[in-house]
Amino acid sequence: MIRRSIRPSLAAVTALALLVLATWLYERLPTEEERQAPLTTEGRVGEQVGTTGFTVRVRKVRLARSVAGRYPDLGDEPITTSGIFVIVYATVTSLEKPIQLDYAELRTADGLSYQATARLDLGIKNEAALQALFPTPRVFAFEVPPAKLVGARLVTGHWYAPFIRVYVPEVSIDLGLTARTTPTLLAGAPHDYKVRVPQ
Repeated sequence: MIRRSIRPSLAAVTALALLVLATWLYERLPTEEERQAPLTTEGRVGEQVGTTGFTVRVRKVRLARSVAGRYPDLGDEPITTSGIFVIVYATVTSLEKPIQLDYAELRTADGLSYQATARLDLGIKNEAALQALFPTPRVFAFEVPPAKLVGARLVTGHWYAPFIRVYVPEVSIDLGLTARTTPTLLAGAPHDYKVRVPQ
C-alpha cells in the first residue's frame, strides 16, 4: 500500500518539474519580432563598421541651424528648420555587388527615429547605387529637435529584396553627441551652412 501511494507522488512531482522547465524555456525563446530583427553592427565615428554586405565609416558630423541653397547665385534660399540639421559625412563600400542603402535614420537615445530629410538637394551622386568594392562618399542629413541630440546614432541598412525585411544587415554608429560636447556644438552651429555634396 505504501509503495503504491509513493509512485503517483513521484510522477506528479516529475510532471510538475517538467512543466516548470517547459514554461521557463518558452519564456526565454525569442519572440517573432526578435527573430526577424536586423543583424546590427555597432561602431563609432571614424571606425569602419561592417556587415555581411557593406561597410560604413562616418568621417565627420556637423550641426547647422540652416543650410545654404545649393545654387544661391540662382536665387536658392537658405533652408531653415524648427530643430537642428545634423549632417553626417560618411564613406560607404559595398562588399559584393551593386546595392542601395534602403533606409537611413537618426535614432535617439530614447528610441525615437528620424528619417533622412528630403528637403536638401544633395546631388544625384548621393543617390547612386554603391558599386562593389568602391568606397563611395555619402551625405546623410536629418532634422532633429536639439533636445534629442545627445546619444544619437546613424542607423542604415540594406534589404535583400523589396519584400524580404528580416535579418537585414545594418549598422548603428554613435555620432559622438555626448552630454558634454553637444551644448558646445549647438552654440557653434552656423546659419547658411554649405553642405559638401558628393562630386
